[in-house]
Amino acid sequence: IPKEFAFQNNVTKPNMSAPSSVYTGHRNVSRVGQYIKYQGMSKLPYWDGDDANAVRGSEGVFFGPGNGKKPVYVFVDQLFRSGYFNFTSYEKLNGIDLYRFSIPEFELASAKRNPANRNFYAYGPDGICNLTTVVPFNAPVYASKPHFLGCDVGLIRNVSGLAPNATLHDSYLDIEPLSGVMLRGVKRLQMNVKIERDALLSDLKHIRSMYFPLFWAEEIA
Repeated sequence: IPKEFAFQNNVTKPNMSAPSSVYTGHRNVSRVGQYIKYQGMSKLPYWDGDDANAVRGSEGVFFGPGNGKKPVYVFVDQLFRSGYFNFTSYEKLNGIDLYRFSIPEFELASAKRNPANRNFYAYGPDGICNLTTVVPFNAPVYASKPHFLGCDVGLIRNVSGLAPNATLHDSYLDIEPLSGVMLRGVKRLQMNVKIERDALLSDLKHIRSMYFPLFWAEEIA
């Protein structure tokens, strides 16, 4: 992999020291925990259009009471975008009934299958999140679920040793339905770099064009 990915730095950056603010739910309890601003921004500078740049949803801890099985919106800070989780199953924790919500595959589908993802520059294979407009120097960094879970099968075939398993590699939120509070959650993300064959560069002319996994991380609450 060459040391330099590009010569144009992404000069629009959030103020990492600016505070984030959320609704308390004082006047409208259904909005408790929803972002007002993320790191001082009510809209992000990275994507194409106001809707894609909107800071929508919560950080995944508080949702309005009585939400039931309706989709919940979460702002995923590592992806710098909002997305929705769908109800998938009934769960229990210490005898407490919980509703489990997970990211549907369609939410991370390519723009060809999910036209709304054109605004997130999702012109690659299914399951890949394009972060090139977010990271420094517009490096070819892409996020996915670990082991390319839910991604185009071609991504998995290009890398030895991958074994996607929803139990081990998917993210989810277990929400107590009456209070709307998340009592158990798991976030799993994999970071990948896009490598492309280039016949003019000796280091790249013999490699296979592919999305190469760098690492994956897990957060449990």
